[in-house]
Order: sequence, then C-alpha cells, then structure tokens
Amino acid sequence: MRKALILMLVLGVVVFLANSGWADKNKGCATIEDGTIKGPDGFLIEKGFDEWGYNYQIHLFNGTYCNALRNPEWCEPYKEFPLKLKWNDAWMSNKDCDGDGQLDKHYGY
Repeated sequence: MRKALILMLVLGVVVFLANSGWADKNKGCATIEDGTIKGPDGFLIEKGFDEWGYNYQIHLFNGTYCNALRNPEWCEPYKEFPLKLKWNDAWMSNKDCDGDGQLDKHYGY
C-alpha cells in the first residue's frame, strides 16, 4: 500500500511537470557551450573566466572595480580595488532564448 502511494505521488509530480511546460523551459535556447553568444565587447563568450574577471556561465565576477567596467580611463584611481559580484537569472541569464546572440536579461521576459 505504501509503495503504491509513493508511486502514485511520483507519477503525479512527473505528469504535473510535463504539463506545466517546465521541461520545455530552455528548449531552443543557445547556451555558452554552443559558442554562439557574444559578450558586451562583441567577442564570443567562452566557459570560465574572461580577461576582465567575468564567468558568465556560473554568474560570477572576480576582479577589480575597473575591470568590472572594462577599464575606462576615469576609473584609474580605483584600479586596484578588489570586487566580487554574483548574480542570478533574474539579473542576467547564461542563455540566449530570444535569438539575439547575447545573454538574456531578466530571464523569461
């Protein structure tokens, strides 16, 4: 009886997820691994940290204040200030689902 109840519960969850569209959420989205998404500097985004300190795949920046801004001239007095940033898909996704060749902002909209 208990096994049958657990099986029915699991099957109910699977059916719910299948009908909710959860499985198709990222269908058709380009990913960083595909090698087709460009960053703000126009170069293709690759896995791992780039020269500025961004790792778009894991939503992490680890570098200096000026590197976070791609080192503008006015930033020179602050070039040695360490900075770490983390974000989630609500800020910037690591996928391109709208087909514009760039990471999606506010994922799902």
